[in-house]
Amino acid sequence: MAFEFEYVGLSTLDAGCGTWVAVGHQQWVLFGRLTSGQVRLGDPIVLQTVSEVPFRGYVARFAESFSDWLALPFYDWLTPETMPGAFCLCVGAPPQEAEIVCPGMARSEV
Repeated sequence: MAFEFEYVGLSTLDAGCGTWVAVGHQQWVLFGRLTSGQVRLGDPIVLQTVSEVPFRGYVARFAESFSDWLALPFYDWLTPETMPGAFCLCVGAPPQEAEIVCPGMARSEV
């Protein structure tokens, strides 16, 4: 199922929510709300960039905020109904210089 995640915050720093990506990969953390669909761990994700070349990665983990992870890291999937509030979506990909647009809309790559 396709998803859309509207985000207003972006960080590449580990500020306490942990590192959840594969060895050798980089992590980006988006803060926002799931607006439609179902997002699952491992789902391919596309983000907008300044250069308009799409950034492609994968959903690595969910967290409550940039600095806290309590229950959300133990979820395998979320929908707007199961998580109506704002949360962090950790995205992984091979290291790259990605000028990701923020705020923005992340979408599943389907």
